[in-house]
Amino acid sequence: MSRCIGDKSLKQYRHFGTDTWIPIDDCIIPDPEIKELLLTKQHKFLVIASDGLWATVTNEAVARRLDTLTEEEDPAEELQKLIDRREDNITIVVVDLRVQA
Repeated sequence: MSRCIGDKSLKQYRHFGTDTWIPIDDCIIPDPEIKELLLTKQHKFLVIASDGLWATVTNEAVARRLDTLTEEEDPAEELQKLIDRREDNITIVVVDLRVQA
């Protein structure tokens, strides 16, 4: 999840002795990391979030908080409360896998 794919300021540059800096590598790449997982009834939520969440909160802490939600509580809002005192921007998407279609 990134808002900066293709952002020139996030590329790595090399100076070749001239006034020109040449981009050599992208710090942010557009290639997604894809993982497949067979879902079971044990899987309750899918959390997709930016580093604003994952850099400060462990997977276990997220799972514990989601496991204690009441019907009235919004999962994404509750996860945001775990890090409200942080300065980083955050994006959180929570899919409730317990919902019957």
